[in-house]
Amino acid sequence: MDPGLSVRNNLRSRNLLSDQVLWPEFVLHDDCIFLADGFSAEKYVYWQSYFHQLSRGKSAVESMLNNVGILECFGNTTTQVSAKMAKEAFSAVKDAWQAKLSKEFPERTFEVTFAINDPIESSEISFHENTVGSR
Repeated sequence: MDPGLSVRNNLRSRNLLSDQVLWPEFVLHDDCIFLADGFSAEKYVYWQSYFHQLSRGKSAVESMLNNVGILECFGNTTTQVSAKMAKEAFSAVKDAWQAKLSKEFPERTFEVTFAINDPIESSEISFHENTVGSR
């Protein structure tokens, strides 16, 4: 396989991604880190209550509220996304989020995860802070 082909495909996916998705703004709320776009205190209270009932910590709330679907990543729902393209896109987003989170919150560690699902439109990426014990 041509090694340049993989690089070209990865660049193609990166070029289609929204800047807002690749390099988002973050907000700190109740010792949690969230994507600023779409965050609200009301959503936080709702999901904190929900996950508290399930005995899950703040990391579960972060993961839920930081969830971004594949079509949102492209900022254009007319883009036809294949599984390969989704993986390339999510890999680029994961790398970018890890870099920005590390830069803005150097004292914290985060886990960025994604899932390629069938149908592809249900694929998603998210992040939460890694913690020892529950927050």
